[in-house]
Amino acid sequence: MTNPSQPLRQTKIIATLGPASSDPEVLSRMVESGLDVIRINASHGAHERDSATIDMVREVAKRVGKPLGILYDLQGPKIRVSDFSGEPHSVQVGTEIAFAVNRPPEKGEIGSDYDLLDQDIQVGEPILIDDGNIALETTHVSKGLVIAKALNSGLIHPRKGINLPSTKVSAPAITDKDQEDALFAISKRIDFLALSFVRKSADIQKLLDILDSENSNIPVISKIEKPAAVTNLTEIMHKSWGVMVARGDLGVEIPPQQVPLIQKQIISEGLRLGKPTITATQMLDSMTHNPRPTRAEASDVANAVLDGTDAVMLSSETAIGQYPIESVQMMSDVISYTENNSGRMTQRRRRERSVDSTPEAITDAACQLAHHVEAHALVAFTQSGSTAILSSRRRPERPIMAFTTHSDVRNRLSLVWGVRPYKIRPARSTDELIDVLDKTLQKDGLAHLGDKLVLLMGAPTYKMGKTNLMLVYRVGSWPGLETTYTLDDEDE
Repeated sequence: MTNPSQPLRQTKIIATLGPASSDPEVLSRMVESGLDVIRINASHGAHERDSATIDMVREVAKRVGKPLGILYDLQGPKIRVSDFSGEPHSVQVGTEIAFAVNRPPEKGEIGSDYDLLDQDIQVGEPILIDDGNIALETTHVSKGLVIAKALNSGLIHPRKGINLPSTKVSAPAITDKDQEDALFAISKRIDFLALSFVRKSADIQKLLDILDSENSNIPVISKIEKPAAVTNLTEIMHKSWGVMVARGDLGVEIPPQQVPLIQKQIISEGLRLGKPTITATQMLDSMTHNPRPTRAEASDVANAVLDGTDAVMLSSETAIGQYPIESVQMMSDVISYTENNSGRMTQRRRRERSVDSTPEAITDAACQLAHHVEAHALVAFTQSGSTAILSSRRRPERPIMAFTTHSDVRNRLSLVWGVRPYKIRPARSTDELIDVLDKTLQKDGLAHLGDKLVLLMGAPTYKMGKTNLMLVYRVGSWPGLETTYTLDDEDE
């Protein structure tokens, strides 16, 4: 394993699996290149195929000896052009396009899979197709029929997405397909569920209710891709485990020039609230077909890192691209260089963090202590993962090693900035816990005898919801501690 005294890549990498990356050997090489989390798009797969993919990912993770989180991305109420045979529908600027609603399209008409289009849309509102490549303006609405004028020329292909940026869409936040996919994800013990087209916190609650009914605590990542979600960002974050800056649909629903600052706003709010953030869509898009990214794409990745994102995500680059392994390696190279050469830009962010509770206070103090005593690493013993996440929020200079007895917590922490998660056997006492730590660190080459660590833990050992002990410790020196700090507060 990598020696933690060497410069580490703190920002995590997520890659979407697809035909280009579904081979175990290809995936293994992607992991060796720096992959941390796998994304499976529920829009494109059947449960039988996805089940086989999940099993394959876990087998690869076991073989390479690295935890891999699995993110299952629910489709949500995505509106699409209906499937049709024959040539794509040609559109000329100024011509009118007729949409058949809740009925089979007649000759010359186009269908959609959204049966409430004629009830929701108003005259004058835009209709954007294929990520905005075809722009239309609604000119007529009647029962079963919507007519719109083309603002540019192009081709409409079957199953392409439809965006209605100015329309109050009444589609449910959780579709029947989403419910079925969520139940499947629960049965496969998925590590994360991503919820698409979130508009308000109540949308997330509907998914949480499904999870609660199945006694599941899978973390929910809300995708910010609607204007309403940006408006309701704080309430959405409070209800979510984390959020994704889903710039594909977001950049269609709002003017593209607004996306960069909204990205920074979302990441900043995530840091303030201690919620992990993912920056996604077209980060190295040209590597779908080319072995090297554009300079603008490299800058895009670097700027997301400087913004403070927890993870960056690859989509078509690894799902259908010609260079999935190279894409992960390039992402890792850009991240590493940026992190290792941007000290002044990140120091200000570290100073700006505020604290609102005892757990935040003790983790912030531990991060500062690790810096001042020049510790080898910060070590968090955690049952839920929250201690490691709160430590990560400070963006410390030292690596965060998180030790847990739960496989699901270990996998979840694979997405969190700067955290290197490990699963250990349960210990009956603090003495035994430190002994397990010493042996694990030295056996895996993570630390050496005499290395200085700052430990965060609970007393009594493994009491859920109580991180109240911070100490400076040299590997192999227990019980010879340099400094011990104990809090009696019961809060986590």
